[in-house]
Amino acid sequence: MLDQVLGISTPQLTISQNLGFTVDTSTGDVTKTGSIQASSDKVNLFPDQTQFTASVVGFSTNYDYAIGSQSIQASDVDLGISDVLKIDATNLTFQLSPFAITVGSATASSPRLDGVGGSIDGLSITSDGFSFDDATLGATGTVNLGSVFTFTHLQFSLTNFGFSFSHGASFGVFDETTNTFNDSTFGISADSAALDLGAAFNASATTISGSVDLFSNNVGDFAFKAGTVTIGIGTFLELDATDIEFNPSATTGDIADFGSLSATLDAGPLSISGSAQNFGIDTSGHFVAHKDFGVSFSVDKSSSSTVSGDIQWPSWLPIQIQQLSLAWPDFTDNPRDF
Repeated sequence: MLDQVLGISTPQLTISQNLGFTVDTSTGDVTKTGSIQASSDKVNLFPDQTQFTASVVGFSTNYDYAIGSQSIQASDVDLGISDVLKIDATNLTFQLSPFAITVGSATASSPRLDGVGGSIDGLSITSDGFSFDDATLGATGTVNLGSVFTFTHLQFSLTNFGFSFSHGASFGVFDETTNTFNDSTFGISADSAALDLGAAFNASATTISGSVDLFSNNVGDFAFKAGTVTIGIGTFLELDATDIEFNPSATTGDIADFGSLSATLDAGPLSISGSAQNFGIDTSGHFVAHKDFGVSFSVDKSSSSTVSGDIQWPSWLPIQIQQLSLAWPDFTDNPRDF
């Protein structure tokens, strides 16, 4: 059983000089002496699974030949979910039959989202996997995700969090009270995020919520939705959208697509509303104009004279604006030129 839980590849063996036994010829009694110790800087924990990483740091095991007992010591246990979550457990006590690790304290951090962290309570490790109490991890300052997103008040919410080999080798915990296996959830939320789309843009998102994937071949990937997204182009044009989904784990294509948005043009005395359509944000954080991208403004007859007045047409030239469109000679290289 122990070899299925711990994978020791290159141990260092130490055999005591007094290892051996003697036999009392008069009574037949056998006296055993000495011990055998195996140690390794790092040992794989649950070596045959791939959904998460786990290792025991500063590992040593001692077999006392005299009394026929084995003990294990280690300094840390490290658990990782992709590069999104890392748990460091210390003050460890090992039990061999059945196998279990009692954890004195544990902390969590995120290699991908530097600054997110907190404490983990109730971490339990057995031959069947691991589990811990529901936890909320957060960051006190802003948190960067790649070169595009800077989050404010980013939090992780970990519920029913664990992993069980006996329940389909899946993330979740077994509730003995209800006799049910509850899937783990890994939620993400933030108050807001600034988006770096280049010097010509001023972009932000609010009311952010999402989750980390735990149940596909892409464990650790995550996606989120923003309640509102505002994108300013230059100083005159603002685009607004709601309920936009982002896939920051995408490696090709766009991390977000915008089919339609509201648009506001503020140019001197002129301020009118309209719509925009068909653009995206690619994996490098660039604003990408798709086929039929455009921005247009319509003015009904009752308002056209007011708009014409706003831009100060002379009274002897009775022009009424009913439709206004914006065009870019080269949107990709110079989005402020329209």
